[in-house]
Amino acid sequence: MKQMAIASSLMKHWQEETTIEVPTSFPGMRLDTSALTGWLEWRTEFWKPYVQRSGQQELQRLSVEVHVYSRGVGAGPVLHRLVDEVLPVYTRTTMEVHDYEESGAPLIGYVSLYEPEVRELSREELNQHGSQLRHALVEWRGMAQELV
Repeated sequence: MKQMAIASSLMKHWQEETTIEVPTSFPGMRLDTSALTGWLEWRTEFWKPYVQRSGQQELQRLSVEVHVYSRGVGAGPVLHRLVDEVLPVYTRTTMEVHDYEESGAPLIGYVSLYEPEVRELSREELNQHGSQLRHALVEWRGMAQELV
């Protein structure tokens, strides 16, 4: 299955399902964060498909990562609120994968994402110098399956 089709379907789902008031930066997009108090950075990563017998549906392992940032006074509570708003978008979700490069955007498979892992990545030593930047990572792992 085309990785671009999987990523495009995941991004489309994100754009349709999020109501978060901070901007999201997608791969290849530039976002000036100098005046922002919060923002999100979205990315996906693919691993080699499972070794399978020929003729079976292709299974593709993947992860979706959303880096969550907040800055300024009260950055900690803002970070936790943003993480809470991000969590339901992909958690335990199965969605269609469409090939948007083809006419009519045909259905070519499905993606299932599981429970996310949330990690606090803020570096306290940087915050001691007045930065007040907080950083968390929300990561969903899952599987894409091609239709035969």
